[in-house]
Amino acid sequence: MASTHRPSSSRESTINSTHSTSSHSFPASCEKSTVTKATVIIVGSGIGGLTLAALLERAGIEYQIFERAAKVKPLGSALSIGPNIMYLFGQLGILDEILANAKPFGFSTGYNLQRQATRTLDYSPAEKIDILVGADGAYSSVRQNLYKALNAKGKLPKADNADLPFNSVCLVGQTMPLDPEEFPHLKDSHTWFETMVGQDKPYAWGPEAAEAMCKEVSDFPVARNNMTLGDLFNRTPKDMISKVMLEEKLFDTWHGNRIVLLGDACHKMFPSAGLGAVSAMQDAVTLANCLYELSQYPSTAEISKAFKHYQNERYPFAKNAYDTSHRLAGVVGTNWYNHMFRTVMKWMPKSLFTKSLVVMYSYRPQASFLKYIPDKGQIKPAPQPSLDRARARVRADLAKAKARAI
Repeated sequence: MASTHRPSSSRESTINSTHSTSSHSFPASCEKSTVTKATVIIVGSGIGGLTLAALLERAGIEYQIFERAAKVKPLGSALSIGPNIMYLFGQLGILDEILANAKPFGFSTGYNLQRQATRTLDYSPAEKIDILVGADGAYSSVRQNLYKALNAKGKLPKADNADLPFNSVCLVGQTMPLDPEEFPHLKDSHTWFETMVGQDKPYAWGPEAAEAMCKEVSDFPVARNNMTLGDLFNRTPKDMISKVMLEEKLFDTWHGNRIVLLGDACHKMFPSAGLGAVSAMQDAVTLANCLYELSQYPSTAEISKAFKHYQNERYPFAKNAYDTSHRLAGVVGTNWYNHMFRTVMKWMPKSLFTKSLVVMYSYRPQASFLKYIPDKGQIKPAPQPSLDRARARVRADLAKAKARAI
């Protein structure tokens, strides 16, 4: 069976009538004023041949289709189509009809003869990402990819492009439950944070495993019960002891486009002041407030503005926490300046220490979209711009409602 078709002159009426909604500077159409006079022979009227014929029809090119079957038979075969061809359907004007007669699928599962699933392929659509939050730690892969993109555009500060520095190694572990009779201070109503400073014995901890490091310092004394670190190691499962690098860095770049960083991903602190986790949670509160301010369908510019509000509010307090942690880390060093720092701390007026606590604890952010908890602190809370903006919005809404009621 053969079919020959020369497109009608109706094509001329469609020339230059196409349009584009793309923001790119591409032309609406690449049509020519004249087309080839050659005749195209298509052998086979399967999906490929028919698609080509439909395109040639739109192009105004003469074509012939040769098909050996006497008639079309519905064979019941399924077609898998995706976004890699959907744009063509749109150009041909048949996309809506196809979608109306199709069903989406998400998974393909293979089974063996015992009806046991042996593999599953996930074809479900990827989640639409409007905002990506990198809260993945000091070596954040989100930050690394963001910085790589910014650096390629020359928009990354030199300091942010430097390696994450560290100068300390720490053993972290969790013992099994301890007997309060053997460790009487466990009966205290409060907890303890105590520091032992080594003297006259250098510890050069390199890439060796945590177990080897434990042996190296097992005779190091602890402050209470006349015990050593070895006594605690013996009460700790091996899989509960980790070797941790103590990095510290305050990054200048916290966001880019629709990506934003949080916690250690943008400010990694020494644990000496115990401010790392608190700072990350404060980040979360402020970021949530800023995201709550977004419109229903925010643009990239609006999201970027929210991220700027977030960093502007959090950066000064994160820097203070970072500086405090850095200073307190000097308490445990063995260099001459560490000894000098400890000596100064002995004679430091309590008023100076209290002043540092005021700065540390005055920032007490609350979520703007949850019920406000009255602040009962003796220190006046530091300004919280994200909460202030939310309150201003509520006041404005109430004023508008009151004006409409009059």
